Amino acid sequence: MTILSIIIHKFKSVTRTKELYTYIIGFPLVFMIIYGSFTGFAYSKVEPIKIGFLNNDVPVKYTIGEKTYQTIFGEKFYNYLSCLKYEGTNTSVFNIVNISSREEAEQKTGKLEVAAVVEAPSNFSKNVINALKSITYLTLVGIISNEANNAYELGNYELASRYWAALTELSSFSNLTYKIKITIISDPTYSKATQTYELTWKYLINFVFREANEFTTYYANYLSQKYNITININSESFSSAMEQTFQVEFERIGGKEGLKESFTKMYFAVLVPGQIVQSIMLAAVSVLYMLHRELTSG
Repeated sequence: MTILSIIIHKFKSVTRTKELYTYIIGFPLVFMIIYGSFTGFAYSKVEPIKIGFLNNDVPVKYTIGEKTYQTIFGEKFYNYLSCLKYEGTNTSVFNIVNISSREEAEQKTGKLEVAAVVEAPSNFSKNVINALKSITYLTLVGIISNEANNAYELGNYELASRYWAALTELSSFSNLTYKIKITIISDPTYSKATQTYELTWKYLINFVFREANEFTTYYANYLSQKYNITININSESFSSAMEQTFQVEFERIGGKEGLKESFTKMYFAVLVPGQIVQSIMLAAVSVLYMLHRELTSG
C-alpha cells in the first residue's frame, strides 16, 4: 500500500506540473511543424494525380427540331478530365486509367494504386441532358418573353407571334427534374483522395457549365433561324440558370454494401478518431516519462 500511495502521490504531483502540459502540447506541435515542412517540400512538385474512371453510363437520345442526336456524357466527361492541365503549365491534372468494375475499383484504391476512382452512374447522361434543357429554358424564357412583349408594344404583332411560337416550343424543356451525381470510390484518409474529391466538385460543375453554354447557344440559333427572330444571350441570365443540384458522392472502400456517406462524415468517422488516439498516446507517453523521472529523482 505504501508503494501504491507513493505512486499515486507522484502521479498527482506530475499532473500538477506545468512541464507536463508543455510536453502534451509541445510534442504534437513539434511533430506538426516538422511534418508540415516536409509535406510542403514533398508536394512542391506539380504532377498528375493518378485516378481510375469507371463509366457505367448509357447513351441518351434527344431531339432538336427534326434532328435526333445520341451521346454519352460519361465519355465526354472522361475526355474532359483527361485534357485538363494545371494552370500555367503543360502538366495534366489527372492520369486516368480505365476501370471495368466496382471490384477492380476497390482493389486498386485499397492498394493505393490510384488516388480514387470516379464512377459515372448509368443515368449520368439522362440527368446531364435534362440539366442542359432546364438551363436552356431558364436562360431563354425571360429573353424571348421580353422580346415578344417589346414587339407587341411596338405594334409589330406578327413578330410578337413568332416570338410566342418560339416560346411555345421552348416550353417543352420546362419542369424537367435532374440530379447530376458521380461517385468517388477511395479511402478518405488518403490525402490524394481528398484532393481528387475537391477537384472533381469543381470540374464537374465546369463540365456541365461548358456543355450547357454550348447547348443553349445551339438551341438559341436553332430558334432564331426557324422563327426568324433575334435572341441575344447575356451572361447574367445564363449564370443564374446554373444554380441547380450537383452531387459528388464519396464511398469509402471496405464499407457496407450500399453505404452512402458524405465525405465530411467519413473524414470525421475515420481520420479524426485516429488523430485523437494519437494525441492521447503522446500525452500518455509524456505522463509516463514525467512519472519515471519523478520516481528516479526520489
